[in-house]
Amino acid sequence: MSCVPEKFDSLLESSKMPSSEWRSAPFWALNGNLQPEELRKQIRGFHANGLGGFYLHARTGLETPYLSEKWFECIDAAVDEAKKLNMEAWLYDEDRFPSGFGGGLITCDPKYRAKGITLKEVAFQDAATEQLPETTLALFAAEVNGNHAKNVRRLSAGTFRSELKERETLLIFYTDTVARSTWYNDYTYRDTLSVEAVRKFIDLTHE
Repeated sequence: MSCVPEKFDSLLESSKMPSSEWRSAPFWALNGNLQPEELRKQIRGFHANGLGGFYLHARTGLETPYLSEKWFECIDAAVDEAKKLNMEAWLYDEDRFPSGFGGGLITCDPKYRAKGITLKEVAFQDAATEQLPETTLALFAAEVNGNHAKNVRRLSAGTFRSELKERETLLIFYTDTVARSTWYNDYTYRDTLSVEAVRKFIDLTHE
């Protein structure tokens, strides 16, 4: 009498020739100048080597414009070929990662770019000529020693020059757009706290 449960025995048998959903599905780096027929050819190669599917993922080096007519022509061809071979084609929703900036098609508009709060320290002798950023949030005077500040007090934008004392450092807190990066196609990541920016990404990529 066998001690192996029937269901397990059946599972073991099915694992010898698993369906597509149980086979490997690698991240497929899409770069260079994409061509529908070349993609179909590579997918047939995936199938011949036992893969069950793939993730269509735009990566560094992509020459075909992301989300262009040509891009979708290539994606359609890949999905169609996968369907013919009973494979699973998974769509990744971004050019590189993390998801959310639309390959730069969103963040080419400065108002949708990621922002942060920046602290600028200004020595007493330089405060008289200091011009405040337009996005200044708050000003403080403090006695600063390395990473430590004591006797911190709030200053006003109109009178900070005359209020600052000789032993004090001027601390300016302001919002600033994060630095551009080639990773984000020479723009930045998206402002995740902006409802409008998030909506723009959803409209562009998912709808």
